Amino acid sequence: MRDANRHYQRGEFDKARRIWEAWAEQGSSDAWYGLGQLYRRGEGVEKDVEKARWMYRKAAELGHGYAQSNLGTLYFMDKPPNMEEAIRWWTKGAENGEVHSQYRMGVLYFNGDDVPVDRVRGYAWMKHAASQGHTDAPRLLEEMERYMTTSELDEAEALMPGLLRPEQAGPVVEVSQVPGTPAPPVRDEEQPAPPVAVEPVTSPVALGRLP
Repeated sequence: MRDANRHYQRGEFDKARRIWEAWAEQGSSDAWYGLGQLYRRGEGVEKDVEKARWMYRKAAELGHGYAQSNLGTLYFMDKPPNMEEAIRWWTKGAENGEVHSQYRMGVLYFNGDDVPVDRVRGYAWMKHAASQGHTDAPRLLEEMERYMTTSELDEAEALMPGLLRPEQAGPVVEVSQVPGTPAPPVRDEEQPAPPVAVEPVTSPVALGRLP
């Protein structure tokens, strides 16, 4: 797996693909995720979003947080967006500690976009994202606080630990690995779908929505 990462970083995508294919057959979520990245981006293979979706799902079902996030984004980018599936996988990614999923869930719940309005839950998810260094989350937390009571802020603080999966001991999750896979594949340095400001549904705070 380390060799696959090195090949990927060097642009030797075919070599990385062959290693990931071998590990994927052994049930490695990291390998399935790496293959999904190649097919989504068209790196060393013909770009195939549906094949990438299938590979992300294989990794996501094994608990891979980045794959869960990217799978949700692909469903969001469907025309029309499949929000039920997008939210399903973003929720799993957020619970698994994936920062971009946590940010999105914060936006969705606070605005009431395709989910019931829940400012406490939205703020709690956004604070998880901020704790992991999401660049936009601190600003949005300040905006959220303008519309929340002291009691709601206290509720959000109390809710935060219960939002993560029990095995998540800290704010940063390690990607799921199968025994024998010493290192995860390269992380996706780009956000699959960066947020843009829009008018929210239930408050005057422009919290952002994926394009």
